[in-house]
Amino acid sequence: DHLMIQNLPVMIIAALAVILGVVFIVFYVANIRNEELDRSIFMLGIFSILAGFWKMCDMTAAPIIFSNSLVLSGVAIIAITMMVVPFLTFIRHQLHKEDSVTWTIATMLCNLNAMTLVILQLTGIADLRETLTASHIMIILAIIFVMVNVIREAGRTKFSSKMRLTIGCCLLCILGVIIDMAVYYYSGNTGSMIYCLLAFLIYAALMGLMSAKETRRLIVRGYQADHFENLAFHDTLTGLYNRAFYYEFLKTHNVYRENCFIVMMDVNDLKLCNDTLGHDCGDELLINSAQLIKEAFPIGECLRMGGDEFCVLLPESSEAECKLCLNTFDELLEKFNEVNSDTFPVSIAYGYANYIKKIDLDFSDTLRRADKMMYQMKIDMKTFEDQ
Repeated sequence: DHLMIQNLPVMIIAALAVILGVVFIVFYVANIRNEELDRSIFMLGIFSILAGFWKMCDMTAAPIIFSNSLVLSGVAIIAITMMVVPFLTFIRHQLHKEDSVTWTIATMLCNLNAMTLVILQLTGIADLRETLTASHIMIILAIIFVMVNVIREAGRTKFSSKMRLTIGCCLLCILGVIIDMAVYYYSGNTGSMIYCLLAFLIYAALMGLMSAKETRRLIVRGYQADHFENLAFHDTLTGLYNRAFYYEFLKTHNVYRENCFIVMMDVNDLKLCNDTLGHDCGDELLINSAQLIKEAFPIGECLRMGGDEFCVLLPESSEAECKLCLNTFDELLEKFNEVNSDTFPVSIAYGYANYIKKIDLDFSDTLRRADKMMYQMKIDMKTFEDQ
């Protein structure tokens, strides 16, 4: 009981390190599809978990809690040797040194050292206590390497709050390591090596929370940017794309191909509907028209160009597919007007054209040919109504 009480602070800190690591990893997985996510937070989570497992297995009360001493020794040596790698990877990402040869060499050396110590442990050549000095040297060298690079980076760039926190926590880690090393080599008591883990835990918590906060800020900003982009390229009444999207589409797609079709549409009698039944009814007419167009053209981009004008872009299509969609559209119109006989009837004229290199100087000529066909249909429909 006395030994358990003596090791209680170490157990609590080790457990907190593991919990903190799990939280970071869960946060990473929950936001993995978001491009704004700080990917290095996953490495910080791995580091924190390894640090926690190391102290859980290394404390003097561990054999009482866990019966298999061989497993304890194996987990401890793997954790203490491997945790330097995710630590370096995290800092490397924070300093934007992904392409640095120096950091690549340092990470490779840490990996090599970790593998060597694990092999020595598994083969029985050396146990945890015999390789602990090598692990300590690796940790000290890693911290010094990070500290030198952080200070160098701070001299080149703006001394940000993250940089100040990194420097402060690195100093805290170095202090914790020095105290622990002094205690170990003076008394041989590893069970009291709590300062290094505590320093690392504070560092992981502060840096992790800062990275998570920054990630959430970027994610929110990304959502806002998507929202504003959505507003910029969509018609607020019908939900279809708008004229701004049309011009953006011309910039980002190759429309100068003969399999690129455009369908121009015009809603008949919108002014009459507005004047006789009110603008709410006119809005309903436009909304119904948009829904019918979208349903008839699942293969294209449907737009409201403004007022009573609609458009469908078919960048990868054929005349047969275009006519098939228009036939479907006619059937949907007829069915809608039959079912909704008590509302203002939906009547839409349309025309289509595909880009033809020999006669179209640009895509505007293609649009004008579709427009011309649409207005001819509009005249024919008006003549038919007057008869």
